[in-house]
Amino acid sequence: MHGEEEHFFFSGNNPEYSSSRNVAGEISASIYAMEYAKEKGYEKIIIHHDYIGLEKWCTGEWKTNKKITIAYKNCYDYFSKFLTIQFNWVRGHSGDHYNTLADQLAKKALESKNFLDLITKYLYKTGLNF
Repeated sequence: MHGEEEHFFFSGNNPEYSSSRNVAGEISASIYAMEYAKEKGYEKIIIHHDYIGLEKWCTGEWKTNKKITIAYKNCYDYFSKFLTIQFNWVRGHSGDHYNTLADQLAKKALESKNFLDLITKYLYKTGLNF
């Protein structure tokens, strides 16, 4: 990690993804991490997650058959050209400091109404220079 620890929070407002609830939040956070890492010039990131699908969709072990998972996989394919992206599964609600922090930030985001749709722009590979 470079310098001080930073925390970010936002919530999605695209009704198309609302049925995915927590998954949409985890996908959005992962996309934000990839964008942030590339922007800051990082070479590698580790995405700690408690939903195994975040890794399985990227590795192709799970099919991407919904718009939200297709967009996420496209995003991963794009950023994996610039970054080494690793995944680390942690058990949810098990006392893991950062998992607990992520849950707290998610609740804060819902209350703040700081809306950001990071998913839709990755739905189509056009414009991503694949």
